Amino acid sequence: MEVLIGMNTTYDEIYQFFINNISVDQLSLPNTVESQYELIRNGIAHFNNRMQDVLSGDDQLESVSRLLTSNEMLVLVHIIKLILTNNILMYKSSVLIGFTKEIGAKNVGDQLSALRILVANEENEIEMIIFRADNSSIME
Repeated sequence: MEVLIGMNTTYDEIYQFFINNISVDQLSLPNTVESQYELIRNGIAHFNNRMQDVLSGDDQLESVSRLLTSNEMLVLVHIIKLILTNNILMYKSSVLIGFTKEIGAKNVGDQLSALRILVANEENEIEMIIFRADNSSIME
């Protein structure tokens, strides 16, 4: 049974759901309201692409264009986590590799491998949420 949240789902609901359900490095989180909105809008774009949806965000109303189900919220926040994790991986790949020889940093390869595993795990988690949601709707 799908649980619906609010009238139109607000950015605050999305961000709070993200914080409550997703474990990420606090330093990688947006530190302004504008950057939170940007992260949510980016997540919506990826959500639309993955789900073949037309969800939109309205910064003035601080909400998305409809009420999201709990499964849609889970997919969206995991997509947001995937975006953050990919950004960290890209940053560390470009910056740390260049400094590895200069500063003698060790375990850079291990750090990048761990991040790649996190990205793969997040992609798998998104697929599993979608799969379970699709299968539960078939069973209803």
